[in-house]
Amino acid sequence: MLFEEQLETAIALALKLETLLASEYSSLKIQDISTFQNIQSTKTDLLLQLQLFDQHKKDFVEKHKVMGVPPEIEPLLTGDPQKNWIYLIEILSRCQTQHRKTEIYLDQKIKTTHNVLEVLTLNNQDQTTKLYNESGKNTIKTLGNIIDEG
Repeated sequence: MLFEEQLETAIALALKLETLLASEYSSLKIQDISTFQNIQSTKTDLLLQLQLFDQHKKDFVEKHKVMGVPPEIEPLLTGDPQKNWIYLIEILSRCQTQHRKTEIYLDQKIKTTHNVLEVLTLNNQDQTTKLYNESGKNTIKTLGNIIDEG
């Protein structure tokens, strides 16, 4: 397969990945864990296929090296292949941004969950006891007021 054909295949894969990453983020936002989990295997497959393309790209560049130094790829491409290369880079950049957005969202969720668990664990027994004591006093005071009013 020619490099130009591999490039077109990589663009199709990258577009699928971009759509999938947007779905992944959406499923997290609405807490659809089942969809999120199902997306992971497809995402992994797409990433592996793009990784194979990266090897084809390295082989293509390696064939054109001068005096042992591989050149940049853009000057080796002209016309549509060069435009396709630039387009692929743009898509992958958007994928990277979307992946980072999802990563930040997950990190925030994990930190929030960790903080909630920390409050609920015995490590913060004093705070928990204080919370229960204050709640109990308020309940007793409320009951006392009801009895006094009656």
